[in-house]
Amino acid sequence: MAMSEDRPYWFPKLTDAAWIARVRADYPQDTEGMADEWVRDTYAGGYKYADTWDHLGDARHDYEQLADAYLDLLKRSGLDA
Repeated sequence: MAMSEDRPYWFPKLTDAAWIARVRADYPQDTEGMADEWVRDTYAGGYKYADTWDHLGDARHDYEQLADAYLDLLKRSGLDA
């Protein structure tokens, strides 16, 4: 069973190729000519996950470890998208 696309706001959003494509679709004029890494740097601070919080500060490393573990758990349980 796959998870719904209607995920809670806190669900980890990996800044992968699909995320970059969505950002490019949302902001075509702003991202035209930008390299993927520049899009990631501009819209997610260059981090592995985009988040909805203003500032994770010192908790960034812990958040990324937690998000990795959570997504791995979903994958191993067959609930990944």
